[in-house]
Amino acid sequence: MDRIKNMLINEDYILDNLRAGLKEEEDFKAFYTTRIDKVRSANLTVILDELKHPNTVYNMMTSYANEYNKVRDLVYLKGEKDKENAQPDDKEEQAKNRRLTEFLWEQLSKFADNTDIVEARMALVRLQQVYKLHPADMVKGNYRGVMGPKLDAVEAFLIGWTAFQDGRNKAAMPWFKVALSACKLGGGGAGDTSSGYKSVQDVSRHHDMDQVLQLEGGITEITIKALMARAMIRTGLVSQARTQLTELQYRVGGPENAEVMQLAMEIEDPRLPKMEDKGSSDDDKKVSELCMAQNKTNTRTENPDLFCRYKSLYLPYFRFGEEILNWAPYVSVFHNVITDQETRLITSLAKQKLYRGHVVGQGGHQHANVRTSHLTFLEDYEAPVVNWVSGRVGKLVNLDMFVNYKKTRWHQSSAEPMQVVNYGLGGHYGMHVDPIVFDTQDTEHVVYGSGDRLATFLLYLSDVDMGGSTIFPKLDLAVAPIKNSALFWYSYTTDGKVDDNTVHAACPVLIGEKWVSNKWILNHGNFHHRRCGLTQRDTQRDIDDWMVRDWKPTEAMLEKLAEVRKKIPMSRAQRRSHLLQRAADRVGRH
Repeated sequence: MDRIKNMLINEDYILDNLRAGLKEEEDFKAFYTTRIDKVRSANLTVILDELKHPNTVYNMMTSYANEYNKVRDLVYLKGEKDKENAQPDDKEEQAKNRRLTEFLWEQLSKFADNTDIVEARMALVRLQQVYKLHPADMVKGNYRGVMGPKLDAVEAFLIGWTAFQDGRNKAAMPWFKVALSACKLGGGGAGDTSSGYKSVQDVSRHHDMDQVLQLEGGITEITIKALMARAMIRTGLVSQARTQLTELQYRVGGPENAEVMQLAMEIEDPRLPKMEDKGSSDDDKKVSELCMAQNKTNTRTENPDLFCRYKSLYLPYFRFGEEILNWAPYVSVFHNVITDQETRLITSLAKQKLYRGHVVGQGGHQHANVRTSHLTFLEDYEAPVVNWVSGRVGKLVNLDMFVNYKKTRWHQSSAEPMQVVNYGLGGHYGMHVDPIVFDTQDTEHVVYGSGDRLATFLLYLSDVDMGGSTIFPKLDLAVAPIKNSALFWYSYTTDGKVDDNTVHAACPVLIGEKWVSNKWILNHGNFHHRRCGLTQRDTQRDIDDWMVRDWKPTEAMLEKLAEVRKKIPMSRAQRRSHLLQRAADRVGRH
């Protein structure tokens, strides 16, 4: 979302840069004159405020991509022309042209392109599936009661086609139906010149099959129906697809249509693999349920072990409220952890160097649709506010926050740098656990040097109008993003194993945008701080007092320790003998 805002705010500046490099291109001069007048007359305040709605963002991205694709074509042709006209022995001129072309492409990279359009379409499909929206409402701009601009029928078809290409067939069919309902009569049989709209359902199979219906973009009803029938095959509705094929083969132009030919091949091919529709699994349904709930936590009435408490820092009156949501695994919410001013400072620092987020797998860092956001990392030394917040987090959770930013081999980090993330249109992060687990070259300094991610402190730097909750499907928890609050959880059990119950996800942003910040706290630097359980069944509640009291046991703790020691089969004399023998063996070896 921050990238989209910069595209709007800086367009006149970027246009001037492009004009400097394309001053000899007549086509660009005409484009510049028209575009710069439009930019300077626009009310940016109103436009930026309207960017909360998904359709506004989508229309904005398609508009910019289509407009600046013309300039991209000019830059490409200019580069090819420069190569043809360059003298083979004039290295200086070639280098100059190459630098100019690179500069122009760098400027154009700040505007949306075709890849961004495809990802924006997938974002709308994601919103459709997670929040159970109907494309007929989405096209009208209705997102769970929040109204915005409309989408045209051609875009509805293209969104459905993109969903179909991605294997989301159940999601694609309603988009095709919306596109079908907007097909126009015209240009077909018996000299028909009607330009009015007519419902596809009103066209009789037997009397009007020579009529051609199409969208304004030239996409015919035959193509849409054929694609819908192919989606039916993939969702198990083969008999309905056969009926659709029979109809289309009797239509004027039907047998020659490429999609109809492909449909016939797929129906008759017995080797066609059975495809699993994306977004329809039990896990997806659970994610959808929690995301739609927005906020879902247990109450003390439901679970008497849960309660709220104050955590004090430095001074007794400098304290923060903590709401415990779950003990095993431990999940809690801290309220009013940072101030509005600190939030503004952190986001302003991050805006200067955001880049596309990635995930870590066995192959190292990878871009994937499971994560759609832009992010950056802030070191503690970059600004006092980052250092203050990191120190405050350490005091709140009783863990060390030292970061070995120089990556020296003789120091171990207790935490990673602060990660700041910006989510925009449909921005989300699929289900995952935070420990990296994979030992790759990209993660070696974390996994080998300081252990894996013991715990996560997630700061919410903005409110979100709708959507964007953090959910834990196995715990049936959903936490709504509230500005200046924080979500904290341990990713490891008290006996040192990755806790699979901490699998979590960031729900797609439905209305608005989302800023968050992560502090990942590591194992090795905190083995003195996060106590191990006395038994494998112990939870954070069993060790919490030990951590809060800085290892000073209460009577209840000592009683439990004595109870555990009684269960150890070795007597005190046997333990003493065993330890003395080990010491004697060590002396003998030396």
